[in-house]
Amino acid sequence: MPPIGASDDLKTHIPVLYSEGYSVKDICHLLGIKKTLAYNVLNRYHRYGTISNPNTYSCLVRGARSLCPADFSFISAVVKHRPSIYLDELKEQLSLQRNVHISLATISRALKKLSITRKAVSVRAQEQNEVARAVYMNKIAEEVPDPNMLLFVDEAAKDERTTARRYGRAGRGNRCAVQRRFVRGIRYSIIPAITLDGIIAYDIVEGPVDTERFVRFLNEQVVCSH
Repeated sequence: MPPIGASDDLKTHIPVLYSEGYSVKDICHLLGIKKTLAYNVLNRYHRYGTISNPNTYSCLVRGARSLCPADFSFISAVVKHRPSIYLDELKEQLSLQRNVHISLATISRALKKLSITRKAVSVRAQEQNEVARAVYMNKIAEEVPDPNMLLFVDEAAKDERTTARRYGRAGRGNRCAVQRRFVRGIRYSIIPAITLDGIIAYDIVEGPVDTERFVRFLNEQVVCSH
């Protein structure tokens, strides 16, 4: 009987004999192997079309159990540039850019070593202007000495974004923020009136809100009720 870890040349005969009508018992008798090996090889051949799992790398492949400092720097840079990248995509980038072939488990351990954790994505609009935002905040602080005087009324919307990635990775203590354009599906408009105490009035309609509907909301639910 062949030793544990039969050669690939021997394994290639298993699916060939099986396709020719030989039973597993007959194959084991002809090749001198155990049924476990025969069934495992046939299962892999049925799933992958080959006698071995193409997703499993040999321990001799570079980076299978360890990564060099340059590899860690590359992983950190990729995650910083694409916080919502999937592990299999990161694995592909390592293979293409660094010629490093490692398992998903190794990548997960590398991220943990870099203190990069999985968290919900915080979306920032690409159109956001930090300078204009700072000017607006300073102007509000000058004109409104008491925060209780503030009442915010504006149109918001809810739409279907089923393809947006909701989770990503970032360094511990940092937000996982990505910039993307908002793709809208069926839209529902929401008109909330918000103070420091929370939402004091709101209206929800399907589609956009016109001026007439907005003014009616102010008169009926904000001004008259307060």
